[in-house]
Amino acid sequence: MKKSIYFFIMLFSCILLVSGCSNTSSDENKDNNNSKGEISSTNDPNDTDEDSNVTATIYVSDFESDSIVNKEVKLKEITANTIFDELKIEDIVVSDATVKDFTTYEGQDNKTIGVLNLSKEFYNFNLGAGFESMMLNSIAKTYIENFDLDKFKILVEGEEYESGHILIEKDEYFTKDSLE
Repeated sequence: MKKSIYFFIMLFSCILLVSGCSNTSSDENKDNNNSKGEISSTNDPNDTDEDSNVTATIYVSDFESDSIVNKEVKLKEITANTIFDELKIEDIVVSDATVKDFTTYEGQDNKTIGVLNLSKEFYNFNLGAGFESMMLNSIAKTYIENFDLDKFKILVEGEEYESGHILIEKDEYFTKDSLE
């Protein structure tokens, strides 16, 4: 009699063990597949394919070392607005500033030039000259790298950048070399 009870307990334990492992295993495989960016078998319109994202490099201010450092971010696409939105998230620019337009063209010297025209709200910051310079360098380096530019200029409301500390002349540009 004791052998029969022992046998049934062992059999029941094995059944629970096998059924428990197979369900967990199936769920783990489903989760692992989705975390690797593979397409889920569901047709949920809210599901996004992680592989459709692109990596952009945003340059942020490192106040401790008084320099700018790069940070990789995932975006749906790289546009002037998505890059600018990331700079807002990183508190490089004020949140109420907007991109009026961004143009690129080839200059007479066969250099690719980018011009970022921002709204007047861009000036709504309270920074010293050093931190303002870091902010401008962060923006410039971010756009130069992500759009493969040779030269870059920031305008505000179509006018040359001018604050209480910094004036950028009409023929002045940020360049790859000047930001290294």
